[in-house]
Amino acid sequence: MLGRTEPVSVRDLARFQQLPGRFLAKLFTRLEGAGIVDGIEGIGGGFSLARPPGQCSKDGPSPRGAAAKSPSPEAGLEEKRP
Repeated sequence: MLGRTEPVSVRDLARFQQLPGRFLAKLFTRLEGAGIVDGIEGIGGGFSLARPPGQCSKDGPSPRGAAAKSPSPEAGLEEKRP
């Protein structure tokens, strides 16, 4: 999947990475809100990087400024148990 230019569906990515689809859907929604990925709806839709891979950094500025409000992309994704 590395080097693809077309969007990747959460379902395909979950199957490829052997991760729960619901977890990845939540994660990618947050990544989209932070401006890290772009979401494309409809048939053939999915997610793709918002910038070229060489310009992506976990410490870099967010193009939309949303990531600066959250300490990390993983914030709030931890499983809550009673």
